[in-house]
Amino acid sequence: VQDDILPPSLTRTVLATAVDFSRDSITPAAADYALLSGDAAPLTALLKASLAAGVDHSRLARGLRDRQYVDWRPLLDLPDGKALVRRAQQLAKGSPEAFGLPATQAELAARALGLDHTRATRPENAAAMESACMLLLGWRMGLPGLTFLSPQDITGALGLPQGSGKGASEAGGVALWGAAGQLGGLAGSQTPLAFGPLEAQWSRESSFARQIARILQGRKTAGLAGGRLVQVTGGASGCVATLSALPGGGYWLLAANFSDKKQHIVCPLPADAQGPARDVQSGQSISKAGRAVEIDLEARQARHVLLGEPKTHEGAMP
Repeated sequence: VQDDILPPSLTRTVLATAVDFSRDSITPAAADYALLSGDAAPLTALLKASLAAGVDHSRLARGLRDRQYVDWRPLLDLPDGKALVRRAQQLAKGSPEAFGLPATQAELAARALGLDHTRATRPENAAAMESACMLLLGWRMGLPGLTFLSPQDITGALGLPQGSGKGASEAGGVALWGAAGQLGGLAGSQTPLAFGPLEAQWSRESSFARQIARILQGRKTAGLAGGRLVQVTGGASGCVATLSALPGGGYWLLAANFSDKKQHIVCPLPADAQGPARDVQSGQSISKAGRAVEIDLEARQARHVLLGEPKTHEGAMP
């Protein structure tokens, strides 16, 4: 696995070497920026560029090595990259001289929602925090390739200890299973948790961890890891959708709304996208209008839709 954060434009060149997989530099920075700014145009542009270049997304590793660090440098591949990096760092409340900052996914979500650590762990903000975090993690789980999730991701860890540098995997470590079982509780490292340890979450069907589990099980069964990105669709402000062809037939649609208001997105479908459409998370059927799927998205929400009836891949990688 090639583990360096390289310019997205070099992805296909790197994959042409002897590596099996390469760290994804196409989506993380752009998705984080989209959440903070409500602007999905950079993410859409990088995804479309990767599609035009013929990048094999099934050979990308997403969320590798639990690093709790946001690196904005991949945005420099875009024409206005320097301005995007400056704005991203400003929105994330990072040092203006740096190209990134130590931060967990939950901390970025809290900053996008205008919440401090205390308010981010309160029950009245749980739904908004879950939706924003699921939106970010959706760009690891809803595309082909390898998916990695850390204890910090699953528990909603907020903040990292001082001096943790670029967020090595042990920085801000949290217990997945432990006595601190209350929502908004503290891990052994005194890190506030927006969603609580796994022990507390697993008993609730609607918990954040259970939501993640349903999507991971869905992608495993459908064989999304070995899929092929075939389409990127822009839409209303803050919206973007990707369509991936599955090895056993059918498609996986990831539709995302990074804006702070409800949006409607129309996703055109290939001629062979036949059969039912259902929401992976809820299992509910979704109506199709001819050769398109129309989806309503709440503010800062991602939805995963399985199209057709692909052959199951129970032995496939998640």
